[in-house]
Amino acid sequence: MVKSVGKIASLIAAVAWAAGMAASANAQETKIALGMSGWTGFAPLTLADKAGIFKKNGLDVELRMIPQKDRHLALASPCATT
Repeated sequence: MVKSVGKIASLIAAVAWAAGMAASANAQETKIALGMSGWTGFAPLTLADKAGIFKKNGLDVELRMIPQKDRHLALASPCATT
């Protein structure tokens, strides 16, 4: 009985530690720039941005529309970090 209580206490401590780490990771926002076209399949990203889902999960997302004529150039260019 005592061993099972110790295992449960260890499990609770591990979950609390993991929750604390997740909270500290969300404290600083991660910046992401997403390039997308006018394709309908990208609509959920726009809706998530407008609903604040990215911010809620600690992401600072900038959605950038890339015109069709520039898509190949965007894919060929190196990733920019800011």
